[in-house]
Amino acid sequence: MTSRATPPRTGSPSARTSGATGRRRLTRAQIRRRRSGCALSLLASLVAFVAVGYAIVAGAGSLGRPVETGPRDISGIPEASAVQWAGPQPDYGVDVSYPQCGRTLRDLGDGYVIVGLDGGMPDRPNPCFAAQWQFALRQSGAAVYVNTADDGRGDPVKEGRRNARDDLRALAAAGVAPGTPVWLDVELPEVWRGSQARHRAVITAHLSGLAEGGFPVGIYSAPALWREITGGASVSVPTWVGIGTATRKRAEETCRAESFGARKPAIVQRIGTGSDGRPLDRNLTCPGTDLTGLVRPA
Repeated sequence: MTSRATPPRTGSPSARTSGATGRRRLTRAQIRRRRSGCALSLLASLVAFVAVGYAIVAGAGSLGRPVETGPRDISGIPEASAVQWAGPQPDYGVDVSYPQCGRTLRDLGDGYVIVGLDGGMPDRPNPCFAAQWQFALRQSGAAVYVNTADDGRGDPVKEGRRNARDDLRALAAAGVAPGTPVWLDVELPEVWRGSQARHRAVITAHLSGLAEGGFPVGIYSAPALWREITGGASVSVPTWVGIGTATRKRAEETCRAESFGARKPAIVQRIGTGSDGRPLDRNLTCPGTDLTGLVRPA
């Protein structure tokens, strides 16, 4: 039968007391370890915070803080020796680059060709430059244009100089001789970081570096883009203005008015049609313009 007596307690009173005491000591040990761990974590965080703060203060220059100053205009560019034109000068031409890779272009007769050295960005070469340059040399005149950009870091003058050095190396590798005009393509606001003053400094240094390397220089842009990138800076070099899809008549009208850079353009570009029926940039030499320093006679 089942006993109704109270179940016996396990262990003696002294044993129960000893067990309870053991449990209290274990809890205190855990608390001490947790407190010690928290203290070490806090100390490590404090050391890391101090180290980061010191790096920021002591090494600010190495973090590439932007230099946001620059000239009010784009001037003082050295003049490079240009190949002179003799006799009649063409009043029209085209420009080509990587978008025209693989297209068959008809000879222009007495027209000229301006070829893009880059593939849309300064660090992307035009894969068809060699073939397109040879095509340009078969026409009445030839010139080159290069893309421009600024990542907004470091000294803008050094950035512009670096861009020029890269262009000079690429021009030499492609066999483009000094004396050949080189145009800076300034038209993509999304690849320019920092202030408009900084952009003016980059462009000035880029132009100066190319001119010192023996290449006459000019700037290609459009009024709205030029204002956004540079604040509407005036320039001391020839300008080549793009007007989008337009007729020759509108291009002629553009020649007569002041455009970007506070000067009348030397060349006006419009989007027309090529011999294959596809869109092609067509250029008009503005009346009274001497192509010397703008396009090299081939």
